[in-house]
Amino acid sequence: MKVALLIHHHQPSGNLEDGVRRAVEGAYRPILELLEMHPKLRVNLHYSGAILEWLLTHEPALLERVRGLNPRSEHLCSAIQEPLLALIPREDAVAQVGAHWTLLEKLFGVNARGFYLTEFAWEPHLPALIASTGLEWLPLPITQFAPGTESGVYTTEEQGKSVKLITALRPDLERPASRCLEGVRDLEGNDFVCIALNAEDLIGRTAWLSSLLGALIAHETVLLSEYIDATPAERLVYLPSANAPQAGTWRDALMMHPESGHLHKRAAYASSKLNAVFRVPEEAHQHLWRAQSSLPYWSAGVQLNYLRFNAYRNLIAAENILEPRKYAWLEITYRDLDLDGSDDVIVEAHTMNLFFNPRLGGSLTEFDYRPAAVNLLDSFTPPGSPYPKRSLIDHFLGAEDTTLKDFASGDYLELGDFTTGAFEASKYRDRVTLIRTGTVRGPNGVPVMMEVKKAVRLKHREGKLEIEYRIHNHGDWDVVTRFGSEWNFGLLSGESNERYYVIGGKRVGNLDAQLEHRNATEVSIIDEWLGVRIDFEFPRETLLWTHPVYSELSGVKQYQSSAVLPLWDLDVPKGRSRRIAYSLRVSPLER
Repeated sequence: MKVALLIHHHQPSGNLEDGVRRAVEGAYRPILELLEMHPKLRVNLHYSGAILEWLLTHEPALLERVRGLNPRSEHLCSAIQEPLLALIPREDAVAQVGAHWTLLEKLFGVNARGFYLTEFAWEPHLPALIASTGLEWLPLPITQFAPGTESGVYTTEEQGKSVKLITALRPDLERPASRCLEGVRDLEGNDFVCIALNAEDLIGRTAWLSSLLGALIAHETVLLSEYIDATPAERLVYLPSANAPQAGTWRDALMMHPESGHLHKRAAYASSKLNAVFRVPEEAHQHLWRAQSSLPYWSAGVQLNYLRFNAYRNLIAAENILEPRKYAWLEITYRDLDLDGSDDVIVEAHTMNLFFNPRLGGSLTEFDYRPAAVNLLDSFTPPGSPYPKRSLIDHFLGAEDTTLKDFASGDYLELGDFTTGAFEASKYRDRVTLIRTGTVRGPNGVPVMMEVKKAVRLKHREGKLEIEYRIHNHGDWDVVTRFGSEWNFGLLSGESNERYYVIGGKRVGNLDAQLEHRNATEVSIIDEWLGVRIDFEFPRETLLWTHPVYSELSGVKQYQSSAVLPLWDLDVPKGRSRRIAYSLRVSPLER
């Protein structure tokens, strides 16, 4: 039997150093050692651009050992930063494939012909895209083909552009390796099988791989291009959209997680700006490609704050290269960024970017501080939360029956309908204004018509926002309540001693602190690692709540953000208005 062994190596852009090192020592190095012990075995390899870049910096000797497998190895090409191919613009996909092809030629002296599809996330339009890059074939799990399909080579096409497909088996690593191979031969009755392995799955399974390679000695191992050249395709097939493993489809992820959806549309917006300009520096495109790395866009990775942080950091870095920052400028535009049929408001300046979603509580979805290339508001909404964890969210709470503990747990009664209700947005010069007429529970729970008007003045030269609320009672009852304006700051770690709150000149706790401060007139958030400080100022004494926001992934708590909620007692007689104002300033931290 002819066997094509395919081993895929990948680390997401922005992965933690410990995670990469664990994969290298637990899988990548042992795989090479085993392959070197079997010099007659031929192997098909895929190393993504992100891991190749890491190895070039940290383990160049390991790359030399990979090169030493020539000519009994074949390298598959992909988009260099492993995006989900269907999620990114066509021009970016083609450019990423070209960059990876060039890197493989430089490092290993090969002319790649095969394509490795990230997460095997197939879409029917991909044949034309892949064929346009000059690549000829790709492996896909046999489970994505029609039931009863035999192992082999097939063709597929779209708009008259065709590529060849190789059926691949993804063995159960819980079964003995030799039995996996025997089962294929017995059940399929074919003389060819492609075995596809994910290198990360082999961490701690060196003995299993050793057993598999030992079993392969009894068979003819082949390189995929040579086998395809010598083997006529069985027939033409058309495959439906395929799921990313264990995560649902990428469409499911974008719908389920607003954070994935926003990041996807945000990356597309940055791409449109880069691709509209002639001769953009290559460095800007490299930042964009790193931001398109797949994991933050679907369920398996969106909860990992360091992957989202890396994506935003690279998007902002790309825009910093493209857009002038040597002089002061400010632009405010309407754009349906999330393509939901309603315009968002985008503020761009030399010091900051702000993205408002009027349709979702008039909230602030993103606040980029450009000097540090960081989205200060990057968070994740835990399942079951009553509203998305964004900022500039308006709360009406019962002063007597809602405590900080209740609010932090989400176990409280929201008296208004402003946290997720639609606002009307307008802009004028350096100001964005958002207005909603909704209801607030008044005496005995009676709904009272109230108008919330919030204006954000952008003092971009100072990195400052001036926020002013006008709350008007249009109802027939007086309203006595407590009003709050919530912010969520995603700064990677809540327990780090480098990130903390300061009130009245005193450090009062790290960002994982659940604290209540009465009569506050200011609060600062200090991030020594980023070198950034965020300063709130309140013209009058304010009740201040802070608490961390966590999600849970595989039973492990994941820090997502720190909520900061200034609160004011609010007494609004019928027909009257009340004004509330405060400011926020972001600046470099003085060392």
